Amino acid sequence: MIDTRGRLKQTTRSFIRKLTPLILLSLASCAVTHDRLEGPVVDLTGVDPAKHYRDMSDCTQKKRDASFIGAATLITDCMRDRGYAIITPKG
Repeated sequence: MIDTRGRLKQTTRSFIRKLTPLILLSLASCAVTHDRLEGPVVDLTGVDPAKHYRDMSDCTQKKRDASFIGAATLITDCMRDRGYAIITPKG
């Protein structure tokens, strides 16, 4: 890894150059937050995609119509009330 002059070998420098963008991309993805109108991640096993789309649209509209602070988990609660198994709760 280090040559006789105390410098990193060419292969190590090359490896670090290739790895740096991947590390930066990984860190940037951690900083992404979700939109306040983003729906929860639900288990879609056995669920009709058209029904899921309609339900998500209805619940999102309810969230848009609600302007009070307690509406933070309104979409998640609405989807849960409609029988969906919530994997990752959001808006």
